[in-house]
This record gives sequence, C-alpha cells and structure tokens, in this order.
Amino acid sequence: MKISDSEIKDSYEELKEYYETYLAKFGVKLPILKRNKVFTEDALVLVYLYKHFQKPVTKEELTDFLAHYRDRSNDVQQARHLGQQKGWYIISGQRKDNQCKIYGVTPGKYSLISLKEPYPGFTRLRRGFDINEESGNQLKKIINIDVQLVVLLKMSLIYNILMF
Repeated sequence: MKISDSEIKDSYEELKEYYETYLAKFGVKLPILKRNKVFTEDALVLVYLYKHFQKPVTKEELTDFLAHYRDRSNDVQQARHLGQQKGWYIISGQRKDNQCKIYGVTPGKYSLISLKEPYPGFTRLRRGFDINEESGNQLKKIINIDVQLVVLLKMSLIYNILMF
C-alpha cells in the first residue's frame, strides 16, 4: 500500500495535533517528518499505524510500506521503538501486551491503540535526565572513576586476603 506524500503530510499533521494536545505533556516523542527532504522511517511507520488505527498491522506490511519510500529493510523495529521507547500507545503481539486479544494483535503484529494516552508504563523520566554532550562526558568520567575505585577495592581485598 502506497500513500501519497500529501496524505502522509496531512496524517502527520493530525498526529501532531493529538500529540500537542494529549501526549507531549507525558514526554512522548513525536518523530521528525522529514530529514534531508526524505520521510523518516519513524514518521512513516506512525502514519501507517494511524491509517490503520486500532487494527492489527503485520511487520511485513510495515516493511512493504516503507519500501515505497526508503531502501528495503529486513527488520523494521520502528513500531516497537515508537511504543516502548518513545511513548506512543502501540501494542505488540510479540510482547503480548494486555489489549492484544481485544484488538486481534498476534505475534508479528502491531496496533496503534490511543492518541490520547501514552504507552502504559512509559515515563519520560526513564533516564532521569536528558543526556547531552556535556552531561554525557560527565557521566563517562563518573563511570571511569567508579570502575577505577572497584579495581582498587578488589586489589585491596585480594591483598588483605593474601596477607592474612
């Protein structure tokens, strides 16, 4: 199934309205529509699921749909990532989410369930903070110090064991 560029843009704008009204406050991430004048995979998958709202969509359907706009991928992961990592209420038959039976979602299938609620259990505070370059470098320093401390403690423990 191919969707016209204008229909993709219109659907994305509708999704964006729902996002701004209901989902942004929960920290749900809205995918970028285009990068370098090309539709992003995340945006395409979200639009496709939206066009099939509350209906099961197979991974193969998503792969075939994406192939109309991008190089063919063997393993489309966007639906799973949009749900658990970015907060969209997308259920997965593979995860056996609670509503799978209600919506007929079996393993290998996904469904966008709500545009007013985030994925259950999703929290924007998963990390506790956003990592930018500066905080990432600080985190690396802390981890490096912790690793060095652990090595020193192990060496000290071994020394004490050997000495007694």
